[in-house]
Amino acid sequence: MQYLVKGSVIVPQLCVKSARIAATGTLVAATAALAATPAAAAVAGLSHPLVWPILPIVLTGLFCGFVALRGYRDFAALAGVFLLGSMGQWMLVQDQYFPALKLTPLSLRVVFGLAALGLQAAVTIWVLLPDIRVGLLRRIGWGGGLRLVVLMGVLALFAVSPTLYVAYDFLPSYAVQILLWGGLIGLHLLTLGGLLLVPGPDLGLRLPGLIFAALAVAGSLAVGVLAMQVIPHVGDEVPYILQAKLYLQGALTAPAPPEALRPGLEYYLLDIVDGRWIPTTAPGWPILLALGIAAGMPWLVNPLLTGATVLLARSFALRSSGAVAQANLVALLMAFSPWVLAVGGSYMTHSTAVFMAVLAWWCLSCGGFLRHGEARPLSVGWAVAGGLAMGWLFATRQFEGVLIGVLTGLALVAHRPFGWRPILGYALGCIATGAIYLIANFAITGNPLVAPLAAYLEGYWPDTRNAFGFGPDLGPPAKSWGALDFRPGHSPFEGAINTANGLASLNREALGWATGSFLAAGLALTWGNWRRITRFDLFLGLVLLGTIGGMFFYWFTGTFFVGPRYWYIACLPVFWISACGLTAFMSRAPEETAKRAGSVIWALCLSALMVFLPWRGAEKYHQYRENYAGLEALHEAGRFGHDLVFVTTPGDIGPALVLNDPMLPPGKPIYLKDMGEAQNAAAAAALPDRGVRHVTLSPDGAREHPATEN
Repeated sequence: MQYLVKGSVIVPQLCVKSARIAATGTLVAATAALAATPAAAAVAGLSHPLVWPILPIVLTGLFCGFVALRGYRDFAALAGVFLLGSMGQWMLVQDQYFPALKLTPLSLRVVFGLAALGLQAAVTIWVLLPDIRVGLLRRIGWGGGLRLVVLMGVLALFAVSPTLYVAYDFLPSYAVQILLWGGLIGLHLLTLGGLLLVPGPDLGLRLPGLIFAALAVAGSLAVGVLAMQVIPHVGDEVPYILQAKLYLQGALTAPAPPEALRPGLEYYLLDIVDGRWIPTTAPGWPILLALGIAAGMPWLVNPLLTGATVLLARSFALRSSGAVAQANLVALLMAFSPWVLAVGGSYMTHSTAVFMAVLAWWCLSCGGFLRHGEARPLSVGWAVAGGLAMGWLFATRQFEGVLIGVLTGLALVAHRPFGWRPILGYALGCIATGAIYLIANFAITGNPLVAPLAAYLEGYWPDTRNAFGFGPDLGPPAKSWGALDFRPGHSPFEGAINTANGLASLNREALGWATGSFLAAGLALTWGNWRRITRFDLFLGLVLLGTIGGMFFYWFTGTFFVGPRYWYIACLPVFWISACGLTAFMSRAPEETAKRAGSVIWALCLSALMVFLPWRGAEKYHQYRENYAGLEALHEAGRFGHDLVFVTTPGDIGPALVLNDPMLPPGKPIYLKDMGEAQNAAAAAALPDRGVRHVTLSPDGAREHPATEN
């Protein structure tokens, strides 16, 4: 990267003309795509693989047109081809669980992707041609060249997950994938180098924290409403929603449904014990979700938590480091992160967990913890507040609560000066809210140390265990989860493969940059000043290493939905390291290059929002695993009264089941999975006062069939 820092180039007149032609072409394409958007969307639908690129093309044209009109046509042209090349790259990536480049069979999609990358390569090489003639190696220097090669190797290595290739013994294909990704990453780095060399706008990175928070809320809402259609997408989300509905009625469990209805209501993590219907998940997140359900907007809770997390993370980083630039970059990267926005758009627990962790650290920092400058005694009141937030983290996700709570407690003990009162206050705060989990356990299982989830999985997996460690009996039954758990049990080898899979997912999802998200962190590791590490750096580093190291002993990584969600608790360290890498680069750059670096960072962040997120939303989150929307609109309209509604769907029944009131009261409909004619008749006979309806869920929505009985 020293080439990018030290190099300088005067673009010849011919390059300027080519750049203007490319910029004009981009604007024309954007205009045509904008005109075609309504018709194409209506005919093909959001999930069609050739429809989602329309949005990136339109946004790219608008962005590049804005920059070009300000007089920076060369910069606009390079930014345009970088964004189009990024789109072309993601068009070549397929497979929901373990994304990889697929160039065959040759199709319109593949041709479009290769053409976009070809255009990027042609424009980039033409602009950088004078420097290529001078000699890149002489520009970079041997030391800088070696660093650049190492950085590119790391980015290529973690561009693809090894899991699928190890599971099915496709190691030669794995090597080919690494080489292909290495070539793409080299192309993207050359384009970014051109952006740093040509005249460009000076776009600052400093904005009010509320702006970044608002962007995070809006982005999460866009993912949740447009892509995920405000319905559950994975099995864990269904019990969370039903559990929240129970809490609104002052209950932890519901009476068991009639025997004839149970096959239609059966679902993962929903248990029936001693005449009670039990959502087996922990209470921390459903309590907050219940507030959203009470307000009629459950889909808004996680986006609001995400925005608040961005605001608190910026404040905590600024107070603990004193570095304004890094703190602003943390907020910027989080607000544009596809990882953060996807988690915030879901009904998963991770937004609550991270919010509580960051809230705890922020409260402690208000009291003097990790405060930049001279250390001072900790405030007892703020220590208690931090403990209350940390205890809620435990009530939401127990492993993260113990890990982060202990690491934070150890950091408090190491704080100088300190006394026993703040430490005791922090511990009491943790116990006060963490006890919610233990009390709920006791109320349901009769033992505060036995969770309903543990009891459920013990019966669901009678021959294996859901636990940390190594052994042949850890994880689900053999071959039941496919490549997601490719060997029975858990071993150090599987732990290493799972970790590599998590790193590949993090590299792809955290920032959504075509270069790989580790580009920013790599700058910190290769060009950062390691002699200026602070207590704040060490603390966040321990949180990151502790999270990754702890999950090494778990049999599952959970990267298949919204990225490495089991590592999401350590997202602040990830973005802090990335921010430090970017500021380290800018501090070494000449003044003019450093000014343009801000604009390049904006272009990278916009590529995540304008290119990566539409790709992810259309090709993964939208109707993911055949979760179809449409029934909720009929439900809200009161279409079914108090009838039995038998739902047929080729995918998951979860979006229908969450519409139920878990108490199954007489005045509301009951949604059941279609069980077949005989079982449906038995269910109808068990509740003879209810009518019967039949609905089919499909990609086109919900379609009601004529009632067979009224």
